[in-house]
Amino acid sequence: MGGTDPWIIAQTNPNPQPPTISWKGGNDDTSTAWGVGNNWSTGYVPDGPGANVQFGSQPANCPIVDMVTVGRTVGNITFSATTCTTIQSTYGFALTLDNNGSISIIDVAGSHTILTSVNINNDVKISGLGTLSLSGGISGNHALTVHGSINASSIQVDSLNIGVMGVAQAVPESSTFALLGMAAICMAVYAWRRRKRTLDT
Repeated sequence: MGGTDPWIIAQTNPNPQPPTISWKGGNDDTSTAWGVGNNWSTGYVPDGPGANVQFGSQPANCPIVDMVTVGRTVGNITFSATTCTTIQSTYGFALTLDNNGSISIIDVAGSHTILTSVNINNDVKISGLGTLSLSGGISGNHALTVHGSINASSIQVDSLNIGVMGVAQAVPESSTFALLGMAAICMAVYAWRRRKRTLDT
């Protein structure tokens, strides 16, 4: 019979996931620049919505990943090494998380740092048994879910959901937190009503 084999149609993935690109640079013998293709496992630079990047056990020392003079965009980040990784931008450009509308996942093992600011274009979940320091803060009109341990200079998101794995503290007292968008309005109304009830009594 004519037509297309339905089995072939069923086996075709209309939304194939992009490959995970692993960092292999950043030690004493190689460049620390994000924008150098040879620093990545595929030979090309990950930069765009949906890109999956991984920072693993290569190199063994604490690698520096420097975005230098431009901001970068990725969909998901995996810190799989128990050694430390530091993502920075010498000239202060931001790292953007954009997973084409799906939740961006930051999976953390070990202790790692993002020194530059992080902008989120969709909901973000940070999870794992490691610790992530967001020294430049994280912001965006989306939800942030934390299942693990983070240290953040500032958190400005639409909503914050906190869960704890083991004994990890999700958000330390030194962090600052602001709600944006409708969540901020709801919190303001709640605070006003609570204050009004106090004054009325």
